[in-house]
Amino acid sequence: MEYKRKDNLIVSKFSDLLYIVIGISSYAVIAITFAYLLNTNFCSVLYNSFAPFEAIRTSCGDAVYLMFLFTLGILGTSTIYTIYTLINKNINKKDKMFDF
Repeated sequence: MEYKRKDNLIVSKFSDLLYIVIGISSYAVIAITFAYLLNTNFCSVLYNSFAPFEAIRTSCGDAVYLMFLFTLGILGTSTIYTIYTLINKNINKKDKMFDF
């Protein structure tokens, strides 16, 4: 991954979001596979101690529950990345204002 440097700050790019999705997808495949193979509740795959999520798993089935967890992970990470990008852009704008 190549980054452009600007005023000692790393400028984020939209392609970084694609790398995040690929990373989470790869991790999910490994985590889900080994949770079932080892019969271990790795990353809350087999059951969840949070009652609303467990209700989704029991009422809708494992496939819907795992898609829900995956979507939640992608949305959470994308939100954090978007907030980081907005803060980074604002810092870069302020740095340009004080450039003499």
